[in-house]
Amino acid sequence: MELPQIASRVFKLAAISNFAVTLPVLVAYNHVIAALPYHPPNYPFLVWIWSGMAFLWGVMFWEISRDMKAKYALIKYTYLEKLVTSVSVSAGFAAGQVPLSFFVLILFTDMIWIPIFATIHLMARKSFLEQKA
Repeated sequence: MELPQIASRVFKLAAISNFAVTLPVLVAYNHVIAALPYHPPNYPFLVWIWSGMAFLWGVMFWEISRDMKAKYALIKYTYLEKLVTSVSVSAGFAAGQVPLSFFVLILFTDMIWIPIFATIHLMARKSFLEQKA
């Protein structure tokens, strides 16, 4: 399988992951929050903002999956977005402000994607540079 096909599947899976995490919060906030194993957030609007932004990143992942070469310039933002969330949550966890269960959630929804997205970006860059030569 070629890089564009692999990347397409990866970015589709990432989009679906973002949608699966954010849509329930956007549609049924009180139900989702009630199911959490820790104290509810004091500022629900921040959770809605975060969920909306994460949903929009999912839209971008989907766009990249449709035509990686045409959307190549966007690929670097995929791992940078995941890095911002990961660093912020890690710092909060280290400071005792983020519960372990939320840290683990971010581990699976954000941190694991960073090396995958960065690798695709580097491979795509090399491939596209070779095609120009």
